[in-house]
Amino acid sequence: MSATAARAWLALADDDPEHAERWWDSIGYTLLPTGRRWDAIRLPSAVGRHALKAGIPGPAFITPDDDHLCALVPVGASRTWSYPGSECLGDGTYLSVPSPDHVADDGRPYWVQPPRGSGQLIDPAKLAAALAQMEAEPPGGRPVSVDWKPPLGLEPRLRKAGDGWKAVRVPVEIGERVLILLGDDNGAVVQDQSMYWFVPAETAPRPALDRLILLPRRPEEAAYVCMPPVHWNRGPGFHWRMPADRGLTPGDLLFVAARIALNTSPIDPGEASR
Repeated sequence: MSATAARAWLALADDDPEHAERWWDSIGYTLLPTGRRWDAIRLPSAVGRHALKAGIPGPAFITPDDDHLCALVPVGASRTWSYPGSECLGDGTYLSVPSPDHVADDGRPYWVQPPRGSGQLIDPAKLAAALAQMEAEPPGGRPVSVDWKPPLGLEPRLRKAGDGWKAVRVPVEIGERVLILLGDDNGAVVQDQSMYWFVPAETAPRPALDRLILLPRRPEEAAYVCMPPVHWNRGPGFHWRMPADRGLTPGDLLFVAARIALNTSPIDPGEASR
């Protein structure tokens, strides 16, 4: 199907299809109502992109201003959809929908899976199954524990360390050097007032590295780490310095990098790459 057919199909959601066409020609997106031709499942873009990698066909677009993905699904899905960290928008809601040929991330809404004009929509059951699979097997290709699951909610969550993984709290000035030293071997990293790496549960503390705190400190104590939603990936403030889906960092590698960082002057990224 052509982009012209896709525009015509999308514009049918507007009371005045020519109104939608004018706005697409003017600014590249237009407000369209949900609950008429389609409902829309809205979830953090990082989560949605990974879910769509399962090969689910149908239209989906990104809204960069709030870093969310909107998947167009059949009307009525909003009455039955229930998945943590997401919502399904039905009658009474409007979305900024990009022109079908707008697929570039330039700050405006853009398609990651453009409509084809055939009327095909995303199957919400398949999307729910892909999200459940993500929770069971987090993506990223890093060494992960079955208990390492990137948080899917829209708000920060406390996660208990010690069951399947541990956390290593690192002062920021040391952490910046460790990031450079580890490079592609970094797993997920949270940054706030300190930086947190996540390592396999069998990782043992290194008494000589007393500025690094392994959590929990002792097997009998409970330790919790506050994790931001996966789409909080930009500072300043509380965010994922390295994406949540990178999983765990090998403990031995982390401690070797920390030992070097503690005994060297600040590292210039340009020098580290040479």
